[in-house]
Amino acid sequence: MVDQYRYAVQARSIEFPQGFIDEGETPLQEAERELREEVGVEAKNLRWLNTLWVTSGYSTQHTHIFLAEDFYKSKQKLDDTEGDLTIKTITLEEIGSHFA
Repeated sequence: MVDQYRYAVQARSIEFPQGFIDEGETPLQEAERELREEVGVEAKNLRWLNTLWVTSGYSTQHTHIFLAEDFYKSKQKLDDTEGDLTIKTITLEEIGSHFA
């Protein structure tokens, strides 16, 4: 998970690594890139789980959910808007209690 300040909600937010798909990039390639750039790891196993609408009542924006397993260290490469991003290692139980 990553922790960063989000201007829209005026608060820090604990989130899954995420980003936009670059032109010519597949959702899998984007997931690999964001994991590498934001967290500084690569996953030997990255499996697509589902695609979800973010706010289907008024937007066509959607997100692809991947499960990343078997990590190895890479090089973190944050962009200018991610300068305050920190990495949070938490358990599945902690994720459930945090978002409950």
